[in-house]
Amino acid sequence: MDCARRGSPASRRRGPDITRDQLAALLTASEHRSISIQVLPKGAYVTGGAIAGLEGGFFIASAEGSLDGVFVESAAVGHVADHPLDVTAICKRYEAVRSAALPARASTDLIAKVMTEWQQT
Repeated sequence: MDCARRGSPASRRRGPDITRDQLAALLTASEHRSISIQVLPKGAYVTGGAIAGLEGGFFIASAEGSLDGVFVESAAVGHVADHPLDVTAICKRYEAVRSAALPARASTDLIAKVMTEWQQT
């Protein structure tokens, strides 16, 4: 939520209307049973230092009857893997990030609070 806070460089580039609309879209999405939004607070910490997994995005894909797969992206390249060791490493990274995040209800409360702050600008 730091990037959505008033005065942050990212929010100044987008402007208040766009930021409010994006936060509202997150709140609307969170109402769906299949969607859970968890905010990773600024300064969140995972054992061992910085939160592993924030150097780039990653996706975990699961389907009945097939091996799990992962997609990991960096600034230069994306990589797809289905080797069990790779999948396990990314799943552990996901759990570390998720464990440092706020619970879903606290996350939506924070999003609503920040959205209200943006409505006052």
